[in-house]
Amino acid sequence: MRTKRLGFFIRFLFPAIIARMLLTPTLLAQTFSERPLKFEHLTVAHGLSQSSVHCMLQDRRGFMWFGTGDGLNRFDGYNFVAYKNQAADSTSISSDWILSIYEDRAGTLWVGTFSGGLNRFDPATEQFTRFVHDPGNPHSLSENKVNTIHEDHTGALWIGTEHGLNQLDHVTNTFTRFLPDPQTPHSLGHPTVCALYEDRSRTIWIGTEGGGLHRLDPATKQFTRFVHDPNDAHSLSDNIVRAIYEDRAGRLWIGTGRGGLNQFDRSTQKFTRYAFDPNPDLSSFFQGQSGYELSHPEVRSICEDRFGTFWLGTLGGGLNRFDPATGRFTYYVENPNPASRTEGSAKHSLSNNRVFSVRSDRAGALWIGTDNGLNKLDPDRAPFTALVNELENSQNSSHNIIWAICKDRRGGALWIGTENGFFRRTRDERGQEQAVYFSNYSKEHYENKVNVIYEDRRGMLWVGTDYVLKQFDPDELIRTSNGRFGVIRWEDDPQNPSVLSRMQIFSICEDSTDANTLWVGTSGGLVRLRRNDDGQYHRTAYKQDPNDPNGLDSNSLRPLFVDHSGVLWVGTWHDGLQQFDAASGRFKRFAHDQKNPYSLINNVIRSLHEDRAGRLWIGTDGGLDLFDRHTEQFQHYTEKDGLPNSAIWGILEDDHGRLWLSTNNGIACFTATASAFKNYTVEDGLSHQEFNRGAWFKSRGLLSAIIPMTPRAWRLSKKAFSPGGRSISLTKTTSFPLNLPP
Repeated sequence: MRTKRLGFFIRFLFPAIIARMLLTPTLLAQTFSERPLKFEHLTVAHGLSQSSVHCMLQDRRGFMWFGTGDGLNRFDGYNFVAYKNQAADSTSISSDWILSIYEDRAGTLWVGTFSGGLNRFDPATEQFTRFVHDPGNPHSLSENKVNTIHEDHTGALWIGTEHGLNQLDHVTNTFTRFLPDPQTPHSLGHPTVCALYEDRSRTIWIGTEGGGLHRLDPATKQFTRFVHDPNDAHSLSDNIVRAIYEDRAGRLWIGTGRGGLNQFDRSTQKFTRYAFDPNPDLSSFFQGQSGYELSHPEVRSICEDRFGTFWLGTLGGGLNRFDPATGRFTYYVENPNPASRTEGSAKHSLSNNRVFSVRSDRAGALWIGTDNGLNKLDPDRAPFTALVNELENSQNSSHNIIWAICKDRRGGALWIGTENGFFRRTRDERGQEQAVYFSNYSKEHYENKVNVIYEDRRGMLWVGTDYVLKQFDPDELIRTSNGRFGVIRWEDDPQNPSVLSRMQIFSICEDSTDANTLWVGTSGGLVRLRRNDDGQYHRTAYKQDPNDPNGLDSNSLRPLFVDHSGVLWVGTWHDGLQQFDAASGRFKRFAHDQKNPYSLINNVIRSLHEDRAGRLWIGTDGGLDLFDRHTEQFQHYTEKDGLPNSAIWGILEDDHGRLWLSTNNGIACFTATASAFKNYTVEDGLSHQEFNRGAWFKSRGLLSAIIPMTPRAWRLSKKAFSPGGRSISLTKTTSFPLNLPP
């Protein structure tokens, strides 16, 4: 953080940011379905040519295409390119009002317009070929309003228009028309074709404006009609068919214009209807309420995402998430209060309740075309949930400056170190949060400012403050307010100048090969604490000595890490990385060298991490470094490679081997195998983008971190404090010496 002493300001006790992206795919699907949804909006202001998005697709190259009321739009994830009619150019698109888009197996794009017929787009030349209705040519397109397009398994292209179904002969560029014939019962039942779909049995289904659902026999070119019968509850609910979809389980779903959603059993030829609310109160749906009725009778689009979740676009009832197993709908609609649509969660609501099209792209993102622009739901966005607790009886904002967090292994309690003492946070049997505050109430500030909390193998907790190191048994501390502390004070020793004094304690780690050895990184050098058989600790201090080429190069230390081979790595504040050989007592320095591109990228070391493959990662002020122990070279990852910011405060590894990095500008998820970063900001649920040292942890596949807030954002509510919370004064706490010889 740019302000030296700001620390981690928090609202109430702390907002912990839990990265749900780290869950297994099954849990991720549940998270995407159940968490509050945040819609990303793309509008004319972002380059979209017009606000009404009637249709969409993703082509084989990955581009998204959107048909609007004023042009065809191609989107590459960053910018829109609009294709519009040019009066003097016959190779431009024939009309700007786009109703349908389809890509055939050859990669050719077909575009249906409101009044300009059918267009074939060649991506290589970016030119359009027009197919329009000619009254004098019976083999031309039957009508210029093209509602839907589909290519069947034989490569035949079918076009549904306002007046008839058409099949295109690619060789002759002529059309065969299928029109209603009152004298032929197996003809098309209505001239307006709204939907086309081919199921896995290669049957073509046709939805019409008033003639119900049709099944086409490809061999005989005869139609079988399925229509609404008011006396049959298992008939189609309405004769206007807007959408047809076969799901992964092989069920056929029908979206109608006035009768909601239907499921068609092809073996029994019966329809199951799903109720809808004819007069819904959409204002009550704003927060994502659910029920057993569809929010609107007109279903325009049906989409199944990669998690198997159904999404239904309605023309007036917003977006519905549907669970076929329970028959339950969850509603997402436009915020009913226009004045608040730019504030808080309201700005992430659906932009409009008239939903024309819903599609899922290959990355799993959901795209929703409405009458007021595009909406995007990305399952890889908004994966963070803020947990907020509140502290009772605190009148000092210093209680809310967080510097450390540790989760113990015994009871799973969180220990949070602050500017003025520390807290223990747990949940009771009812799931209610319990918070206990501990403070020495010393006149000396350094007694209470907690910089680091560490749990050793014996389950003892170590608390490092400014100039005081404390050790205690967490269970004993909770059982009685007079829990015993072991206290190590750094005092001046005139007889032994090598003894460290007046040191701020920033890091603690246990030796990987010796459970009785603890390493402590301070502002005045390195300390080794060795526990003897009688329980006493022997202290060895390592300080900077300009006359010792194998000594410590800096006394200002930050992170410490002992790797799998037992080597201690020491990160300094301005003098690079040091490797310590405990057997010889020698330090080896790695520092930035402007003449060596493979040297350490920056000498300010903020974090250290060894991944499951045994590779050492270094978070610096200049980016992320990967150290090769064999060549002693560093590989750099900077903002040019995708990092959101160069200052890497924390590094955690998830269950999939990805590294999560907290920075001065949000969180980055780094996949080393692909050398790819995915960055997260406040748009993803972070309540702030600026992080700092000392407060993050991993637990059962979840990553948590403490994030900062400005002092003005801090508020305290006594009434909302969790039941059972209490403050314990440690004024009478018994302290016992650890008998540390110099």
